[in-house]
Amino acid sequence: MNQSRFFHWLLPVLPDDSVLVVSNQNQSDIHSHSENNYNAVYLDGVLDLNLLKEVRRILKPEGTLLICIKNNNFIYRFQIKCWLSKTGFSNCNFSGIEPDCQYPVSFIPANNSDALKSYSKKRRDWRLRVPAWLYKLTCSSFAIVSGSQPSRLDCLMNSVCDEIGASLPENLSWSITKKGKLVSNISDGTTNWNVKIPITHLSENKIYHAHNVLKQIHSLLPAGELKSIFPEPKCIIENEYGIAFLESTVPGFPLADLKAQLSAELLAEVDKLATELSTIKLPELPNPDFSLLVNSMAKHSPDLLYVLEKILTRFDGKDNKFLHMGDFTLSNILTDGEKITGLVDWDDAVFSPEHASNQSDFHFSKAWHNKAGNRVSTLKEAFSVNPDTFSSYIFSCLSHANNELQFDESRVESLLIEPCKIIGKHLNIL
Repeated sequence: MNQSRFFHWLLPVLPDDSVLVVSNQNQSDIHSHSENNYNAVYLDGVLDLNLLKEVRRILKPEGTLLICIKNNNFIYRFQIKCWLSKTGFSNCNFSGIEPDCQYPVSFIPANNSDALKSYSKKRRDWRLRVPAWLYKLTCSSFAIVSGSQPSRLDCLMNSVCDEIGASLPENLSWSITKKGKLVSNISDGTTNWNVKIPITHLSENKIYHAHNVLKQIHSLLPAGELKSIFPEPKCIIENEYGIAFLESTVPGFPLADLKAQLSAELLAEVDKLATELSTIKLPELPNPDFSLLVNSMAKHSPDLLYVLEKILTRFDGKDNKFLHMGDFTLSNILTDGEKITGLVDWDDAVFSPEHASNQSDFHFSKAWHNKAGNRVSTLKEAFSVNPDTFSSYIFSCLSHANNELQFDESRVESLLIEPCKIIGKHLNIL
């Protein structure tokens, strides 16, 4: 997923032919455009004084300028502001982009100290533990908007706020996920809500699916401690600006933040939760579909296709009756340090033929976060340590590959080919 799609949400809603995107590839052609021709110009990784003069020439007087550029040095912000002033651009809003504008993960408005602290803690980037005034100078990249028209993102968020009776915060920060979602948090005064906005068709389908799964869970489970750990879906807002999904936030921080400090009590609670999860009987949930894996293997390593097909026959004839979250990992299991308080990210939930597939997900995740190995070494360990649940490990491994390859096929070697070699040797297929 090209995360730079996020930046188009910072522009007003405009026809494609009225927006000019300028990058290294076409920067030299900007002189060929006529005056007052565009409603918006997006400078993608390019910026200098002469370029801004040309942008001013071709941009309509009420048009919007968007700049996404890497921060070169401590005084670059001052230099950019000077260039903008000289070329007639006013009312310029600066925001920080981390870790860079090519692969953005977080959009942090200049004065949002809370968002800055949250991002630095989440990413364990102590370089960002600075006051907001200093971050304005030291952020990795800038997103700069000059214009009076509201952005597509602001228009959609105004609709969200109208729905819940809240006011749109001035300095709203956003996370940009590798799976094509914009995620933020707003409050109506009594409840904190997660807002999820898909920026690809695939992520839109995924969030619809997660919303439906959570609705079913909340309709089936009785009130109590187990039900409280699941986010509660509130509504879906869809209009000409986009689609936004609202769900309640659940308290806690990811188990991943504890690293190797997971207590025996927490591990036991995780195991219990994984078992309880698998027994929840949802009326509507898809069966696993591994056709993507078959197609990927046929494309990238056709000599191993028969191995994958043979492995998949292991699940033939089995009843897909267990709820598999699809991402039961340290990043998605929340805690207050003593007990489990939340379980988030339901985009990949399916029925599974294996009762212990959630536990297998967790073991893979724990090995990865502790840097003790990866999916291949965890599979090898499963041969001897967990022989009775080895099929669960196979299902979990293939399910993870299936989910990830939808967004990033370049990882096919580590996600699919190498694990299939290991599994194939163990099952005497290779």
